[in-house]
Amino acid sequence: QARYFVGQREGWHIWGLNSIRPAWVEKWSKMFNLHRFKHLERDCPQYVDWDTIWSKRNPTVPLYTVDRWPGGRLANQVLFPREKLRSLPRGGVYHAGSFDMMVAFAILLRAEAIAIHGVRLTNETGEPISARACLEYWLGVAEGRGIEVTTTPDCDLFSQFHYVKSATVYGYDDVRMVEVRK
Repeated sequence: QARYFVGQREGWHIWGLNSIRPAWVEKWSKMFNLHRFKHLERDCPQYVDWDTIWSKRNPTVPLYTVDRWPGGRLANQVLFPREKLRSLPRGGVYHAGSFDMMVAFAILLRAEAIAIHGVRLTNETGEPISARACLEYWLGVAEGRGIEVTTTPDCDLFSQFHYVKSATVYGYDDVRMVEVRK
């Protein structure tokens, strides 16, 4: 795995999402899981377990959620301030994924810089089709407010994507959902 941010510098705030926690991160500032608990429990119960264990091992790191998790599962749970986002463009309600909600929150907190690492929002990720466009929108809002935005080479943001028409046969031919051309 490539390591684009070598070490952590004074003043950096490293945010993580769901159970994505690369080993190279030395210290987390905030962690997010922006899914309703009942949906996680139904669709991804392993994420509930992973976040519960991680939170107990890292009690000083706030874990932002959209609703209260039952039974005191999280050591430092903080409710995501959705209502405060309403002061942002489009009423702060245009969101199609967790990443764009985090960027909007960083804008609200008056971040000086935002660096996006490892975000791939192509069709095969299982994210909503509009998630990539929405994240790019919020990064544009950030840049428009003078916040420096950086994306690392392991991101697919700010790339042009094309739909490809072909005469291939599903199940028989080698069909790629995303075709990478240099």
